[in-house]
Amino acid sequence: MAAGDKGQSSWLVCAACTYPLVRVEELIEEKFECRKDVSWSYELDVMEQQIWCYSATNAHDHRFDVVRVLPTGLSRSLAVEGKPTAEFSWFPGFAWAMAHCCHCNRHLGWAFYPEARPTSEEHSEQPADASTSELAFFGLVLTKMRESRLHDSTVEDIFARLRSPQQQGSSTLRSLRQALRPMLLTYLSRQLAAN
Repeated sequence: MAAGDKGQSSWLVCAACTYPLVRVEELIEEKFECRKDVSWSYELDVMEQQIWCYSATNAHDHRFDVVRVLPTGLSRSLAVEGKPTAEFSWFPGFAWAMAHCCHCNRHLGWAFYPEARPTSEEHSEQPADASTSELAFFGLVLTKMRESRLHDSTVEDIFARLRSPQQQGSSTLRSLRQALRPMLLTYLSRQLAAN
């Protein structure tokens, strides 16, 4: 850290809203096993650290460059949506669920949970339950984040605002508006077509 950087930290922030997501210390540097048929690993310099990244293709043939991150950002910066599924997981032995920015609700990547170990054949089709599984790591898309140097006091203020009841309410309303917008547009276009 340079002399003028005292009281600052390196962060990956949301590219859409600049909300702080991941501290440099939360990046997982070690190489991890991935499915070779849909992904490959490579080293990359991120926030002045050599870390392993994963270029992975999903079931819809979309490719993402993903970094692994410690689960400490859950509820602070990242929200998880849905039940984890092991279907088409890039990391063997782990089920995934969608991960979003807590502030703007933009999709940023996936939360990975250890796959549930079924006790009998009848339970083998059941996906892991996020409420009972412990989050192992996040896989976040590099192109959906930006590197930033932030003052520690600024970051503390931002997180305090998110925890305030007023901000939580506005964040919930923002998410609701984003979810309802496509339905409203469909409804309005049908109404216009009917007239």
